[in-house]
Formats: sequence, C-alpha cells, structure tokens
Amino acid sequence: MNRHRALALIFIVLGVVTAGCGFAGLTFSTAKQADDTVVNAAYVPGRTLSPNAALIATANAAPFRPTRVPPTAEVAQLAEDSTAAVLYDSALIEAGQTSFTAYCSACHGPDAKGIAGLGKDLVASEFVHSLTDEELLNFVKTGRPIWDAANTTGVDMPPKGGNPGLTDEDILNIIAYLRTLNAGASTENPVSAYDPAVLEAGSAAFTAYCSACHGPDARGIAGLGKDLVASEFVHSLTDEELLNFVKTGRPIWDAANTTGVDMPPKGGNPGLTDEELLNIVTFIRSLGQ
Repeated sequence: MNRHRALALIFIVLGVVTAGCGFAGLTFSTAKQADDTVVNAAYVPGRTLSPNAALIATANAAPFRPTRVPPTAEVAQLAEDSTAAVLYDSALIEAGQTSFTAYCSACHGPDAKGIAGLGKDLVASEFVHSLTDEELLNFVKTGRPIWDAANTTGVDMPPKGGNPGLTDEDILNIIAYLRTLNAGASTENPVSAYDPAVLEAGSAAFTAYCSACHGPDARGIAGLGKDLVASEFVHSLTDEELLNFVKTGRPIWDAANTTGVDMPPKGGNPGLTDEELLNIVTFIRSLGQ
C-alpha cells in the first residue's frame, strides 16, 4: 500500500514539473515574440532605430533581421506603382503631411502639385525621384537661390524654405510624405511633330557635343550626365529656359548637381550658337515623347 502511494506521489511531482517547464517555455517564447515585434515595429527603412529598440535588438540572442513596416491602406493605394519601392511608417507620413501643409504648401500648393510662379510640382517631379532621401534633405537645407539657372520660377527658395527652425527629422518626414505622393506619378509628354531638318541638325550636334556625358541615346551615363529622356526637369522648362540653363551650366558646388561632375556653360563648347543649342533642345524633346 505504501509502495503504491509512493509511486502515485512520484507521478504527481513529475506532472507538476513537466507542466511548469511547458509553461515556462511558452512564457519565454511569447516574451521573445513580443521583443521581436517591438523591434520590427520600431524599424523604419532608411532611419535609425530608437535607443530603446536598439537595446532590445542587441539583447536578443537570435540574429535580428528587421522587416518593413506594413503600409496603411491609403499608402498602399498610393504605392501601387513600382516606383514606390520604399515604404515609410504611417506616423512619419502623417507628421510629414502636417509639416508640409504648414511650411511648404504656400509655394508648392496644398496638394504639392505646385503654384505657377511660386513653386514647382513635387508630385510628378523626376528631380525628386532622382535624389536619395539624404540628397533631397541636403537640397532643402541649401535651398535654390534666384540666380541659379535651374530656378525657373523667379522666386528665391531660401534654405529650409525660409523656416530655419525645421530639424533634419522634420524635413525627412516631409520627404517621406512626398515619396508617397509621387509613387504613381507620370511624366509622359504629349506627342507633337518637329521639323525633320531641325531634328537632324540637333541629333548631329548632340552626338558631337553632349553624348560624351549624357550617352549616345541621351539616357545618361552614371557618374557623368543625367538621363535627359525621362527628365522631369527637362520637361518642366520652356525651350528658352532650357537654352538659358545650358548656356549657364551647373557647377559642381550646386546642391542640385548630384553627379559630382561639373557641367560647364554650353557643355564646355563656347562656340555653340543659340540656334545650335535650340536644335539640340528640340532633338531632346523628340526623344522624350
């Protein structure tokens, strides 16, 4: 009888220990999942983890592989186009929209589609697309003075849009908001006819004077010259404005110069006449259609 009681007691003890181990394992697993959730939720592409999230990530024994923050329904719809490769945290977008409305909309419009004579359309902007977040941050911090050949509005864009109190974080939030707006933008041009003789002359001049940096097809050469075919900047200027830009050039110290290569006046060919430059402009227009 005593032997049976002893065996029963042993089984009871083993059952309690086993249940306790299972519960402890479940608790640890749940806590680990919670830690992972916190870390992943704190991760925003292109941004630094908060100190708390960084500490949690360091403390985890397993290798940390962050996942992108899933977009909100509104952002997902805006990002249908493949150009929306980077998704931003919805809180950043909301903060960016608030800052844009307060500091940028007076010149660029409440919908960021520009105001004639004040600020450019930022939604369909190839220039905005072409820069990284860091490059765009530096551009906004530098501004675009009225004497810059790329300034076609005749209105000075001061550093930080005239709001010196804006922090880098504020500006990056605005950039995140703009990225969602121009995710599905198109820069297509309407088709129009050009004089074949002008196109032929422009093609010959482009090949002789421009192709070394911008490529034989005007699609650009990495580290030398930008793609002129898909360029929103080229599309946004009138022929006269583009003529003046080419005649002025873009020095290496210009914040808008992202190639690190100086573009001298007339592309380094001072003998080019206005007529020859306009022929080149016409040729480039035809490629962009």
